[in-house]
Amino acid sequence: VLVLYGKNDPSEIVTKVNNMNLGNNTIVFIDYPLALADRRSVAEYFHKTTSGQNTFLLIDQVLAIFLALKSTNERLPAFLKCTLPFTRYQPFVFDGGPTSDDMFCGRVSELQKILDPQGACVVYGGRQLGKTALLQRAESLRSKPDDLHYAVYTNIIKLTNEKDVVERIVEDIRKKTSLRLTSTESIRSLAAQLSALFHEGAVRTLLLLIDEADDFLESISNDMYKQLQPLVDLKRDMQNDFKFVLAGLHNVYRTKNATDRNGVFGQLGMPLCIKPLSPTDALQLISRPLMYLGFQVDRYPHLETILTNTNYYPGILQFFGYNLVQSVPQQYGEYFSAKNGNPPFTLEEKQLSAIMTSNDLNNSIKEKFRLSLKLDVRYFMLARVIALLYFENDVPETSRDGFSAIQILDYAKDLGIHCLESADYAFAENLLDEMVEMGILNRIDKTKGFCLRRRSFLNIIGADADSLLDEIVLENKETE
Repeated sequence: VLVLYGKNDPSEIVTKVNNMNLGNNTIVFIDYPLALADRRSVAEYFHKTTSGQNTFLLIDQVLAIFLALKSTNERLPAFLKCTLPFTRYQPFVFDGGPTSDDMFCGRVSELQKILDPQGACVVYGGRQLGKTALLQRAESLRSKPDDLHYAVYTNIIKLTNEKDVVERIVEDIRKKTSLRLTSTESIRSLAAQLSALFHEGAVRTLLLLIDEADDFLESISNDMYKQLQPLVDLKRDMQNDFKFVLAGLHNVYRTKNATDRNGVFGQLGMPLCIKPLSPTDALQLISRPLMYLGFQVDRYPHLETILTNTNYYPGILQFFGYNLVQSVPQQYGEYFSAKNGNPPFTLEEKQLSAIMTSNDLNNSIKEKFRLSLKLDVRYFMLARVIALLYFENDVPETSRDGFSAIQILDYAKDLGIHCLESADYAFAENLLDEMVEMGILNRIDKTKGFCLRRRSFLNIIGADADSLLDEIVLENKETE
């Protein structure tokens, strides 16, 4: 907290704060009423003359009185709405970083199923759909160590050995809680230690959230996932005071079929599929932070343009928001000025267009979509076949009839695609259903078949029929 006595002009306020070099999260008090025009000049001078490092929130006499008249629960939101537009703050996440609780939007039903002791234990979905943010939000809400209620998020990406997986889980439990666990190499031994903690009264509830479980599940699939049985037994013995959740991509999805059979996954209830955000949740994710930062963005056409181009993927929406906020100090003089009454900031068509057409954003959208396709070479080949059917049948923009699994597989075999040569119609339909669950395709109904979830995916899969055919030939050579 910094208090500046006496009257300072806008440039002096910024210079004095910057020279103090206090870092971020500084609150500056001044003991006089600051005119709105001067407050706007503070923002302009800050954006144009500093590197954006020593950010601060400015409270003058008028704002102090205004906030004092607010109730306790109203005060912080009012404070942020009145001060954030005049400084620099980046609430959005660049390239899949951790999402703060304040930036978690929607997913009410999905979150409830994860928190419910008898709810979903298997969570799956494509990349950039917010599975990790959902698990971390569940950890934040459920973790109350003072009451002996624990929640631990752990990531086991690329781990296939049971010993390595257990070491990672034990490491994260030790790091995030005060629970005493000894090093061990098996899930059975880990479950025994956790059971002892429950019986000693050291734990009342424990929610263990295991992310990126694909590689490990694939490595134990031939054993019918029996390595997980001790965790299932612990869940039952503790009468759901212990719960574990496995989350991931296609291999986690494939365990869904095991829930229909006897065995480990048959005891874990219905899996939970994470899909792209609903229009309402996507709108909140992008518009709420922008509103706090002083942006005045029209729902039509600006926000709709943003939502359509980002395909309602939370990861891509975050990336767009990040680029928009970063553009403010970089181009402040081009789009905004104190004399024009900024902030608030009106999103100019030119500014929006520059971000929407930027290589960074388009490459990010393309890369994140293709990451899901590359999870299985057959996904990408099926996507190419569907795209070719779009091109060759001149499917209109508004069409959502799609193509049947028979049409798609027959065409794939006509093209001589190696990885689908031995596939039958039922197997191809299962793969296509996986692509539906991962947010790549839509299935209208059993008769109309499969279509791309969004028409814009067509250009991401391939620019035209010739380039798609070339890619198929190249992929065939690599899989020979």
